[in-house]
Amino acid sequence: MTDPTHINLTALADKLWNWAAEHGIQVLVILAVGAAVLWLVRIMTRGLTRYVQSDGSSAQHARLQRAATLSSVINSLVRFAVIAIVLMEILEQIGISVGPILAGAGIIGLAIGFGAQALVRDFLAGFFIVFEDQFGIGDTVTIGDTTGTVERMTLRITVIRDGEGRLQYVPNGTITKVTVVARDWSIANVDVTVAYQTNLDRAIELLGRISSELAAEKKDAIIDKPVVAGVQALADNGIVVRTTFRTKPEKRGEIASEFRRRVRYEFGRAGLEIPVSQSPIKLSSETTGTA
Repeated sequence: MTDPTHINLTALADKLWNWAAEHGIQVLVILAVGAAVLWLVRIMTRGLTRYVQSDGSSAQHARLQRAATLSSVINSLVRFAVIAIVLMEILEQIGISVGPILAGAGIIGLAIGFGAQALVRDFLAGFFIVFEDQFGIGDTVTIGDTTGTVERMTLRITVIRDGEGRLQYVPNGTITKVTVVARDWSIANVDVTVAYQTNLDRAIELLGRISSELAAEKKDAIIDKPVVAGVQALADNGIVVRTTFRTKPEKRGEIASEFRRRVRYEFGRAGLEIPVSQSPIKLSSETTGTA
């Protein structure tokens, strides 16, 4: 007597074999084309970044940030689109009609849309941030009470690493005001306090020489000629003189620190005094032990 289970399994195996013979190649081709599109887009975006890196123009840094931002957004969009298209094509090959699914998805999407308005707002805001080039990957920005460097961007979120190394995920739809702290160039204002008895003209002349020498040595970091802006304040312990540098954003702190180091050394050599705040302490007879 023939086993019915064996017949059913044989029939199922025949059907699977026939389906694979008829549609398997098409499914493999669809998957291969999808993978090829993702690979090509990734290669193109990497090529764009390499082109900007080797360009050598004065706007290279800003263009590199723009290329990195666009690459991140383009890869996200293409990945989503390719996965959706591949899934629909495979469903068609399996024999599942996509039309009713899309119609049902439209109704469900409409219902979800009322509860996902924040998500839509995030995507729209992200689109305009990228389209208008408001800021990009590598920029130092202040969003709300968070200040840090933009590490990654998509149409939905902006990822910022703050000064303590923490990653902050900010939905684009919540961004109402952005302060770009450093982009293209930055200003380093360095204040030096000199004693009241110091020859002020000599001190200003020495600050100008130190800043000029630093600019000549750091041409890769200092964009323009430094300026000794003059007296900024008459403080309790001395006269505050400001020197201004226009630098590349990532070099701002380094230049300010190096300038202060040289000022300390050169003022010491020239015999110019940098005052130190001192608070007088009055000792009573009980403290000193005197009668």
